[in-house]
Amino acid sequence: MKHKPPNLAMKLTCNFLAVLGYGCLLAVSQSLAADETGSIACQNGGSGTSAPNAVPSQSEGVVDAAPASYQNPILRGVNPDPSICRVGDDYYLITSSLYFYPGVPVYHSRDLVNWRLISHALTTPAQFCLEKNQGNPMMYAATLRHHDGVFYVITTDVRGGGNFFVTATNAAGPWSPPIFVDRPVFDPSLFFDDDGKVYYTRRGDFKDKDIVQAEIDVKTGKLLTPLRSISKGLVSDDTEGPHLYKINGYYYLTMGEGGSRALHMQTIARSRNPYGPFEPGPHNPFLAQHNAWWHPIRAAGHADFVQSTDGRWWTAGPW
Repeated sequence: MKHKPPNLAMKLTCNFLAVLGYGCLLAVSQSLAADETGSIACQNGGSGTSAPNAVPSQSEGVVDAAPASYQNPILRGVNPDPSICRVGDDYYLITSSLYFYPGVPVYHSRDLVNWRLISHALTTPAQFCLEKNQGNPMMYAATLRHHDGVFYVITTDVRGGGNFFVTATNAAGPWSPPIFVDRPVFDPSLFFDDDGKVYYTRRGDFKDKDIVQAEIDVKTGKLLTPLRSISKGLVSDDTEGPHLYKINGYYYLTMGEGGSRALHMQTIARSRNPYGPFEPGPHNPFLAQHNAWWHPIRAAGHADFVQSTDGRWWTAGPW
């Protein structure tokens, strides 16, 4: 599977880290079997690519040896819809957990290749929204962000709880009670702008299948502006999993497109304004595999970006 940079003209190039996930539970065994073949997913193809430098952990005070190269996937098993961020020299990654308990596993790494489970963001009845979903939770994709010493995990209980987030000052926990935002649809994300504004971005209504966005007060969960549609897709009419970033004065919007099954793919666009209009990247979709339905790697999309300590940009996405 070849991975093109999101947009060379935008000066944002990414290597690829695969997290083993699934479009549905039935695909897990196929993904695990495909992993045993030793196939590798990276931007350059071939047998691997250079890994980021290892760095010391402030919490542990030791330095792991930097791997000379890496092989995908970096996380195995049921780990769909990854979201990733860096705090100083440490990397943190979460995946969605659906109806599994405890929910939303939180991983830590110092080199983007070797990961250790350090907590779960959802562990209490309140965090699982049991009073809102009649004891039958279903947590969709989550986003992990860090700002001013606080970690934020925002996710969706599609069976009643809606969109909400929990916070922690240490990624190892404890995580706060949920702060609820709104109920419709799913795949929420947070972006903290350098002017103090915080943007809440998610999938829009089912009839539109677009991406909507508003400003949010992260202390209360209250939306400060009306939700506005910012994209109806770049290569399809079915979008989800949006993330917003600001790099060198541009706002970059990346999103999964084509649905969460065989046509899943990842696209990117940029704008000088967080609400657009967005200029599509010239290589969209920059992450995809739907040329052959029998290929062991399917539904590649729903990715997130992180900049490593050596300045390179990386994409974490599911197989």
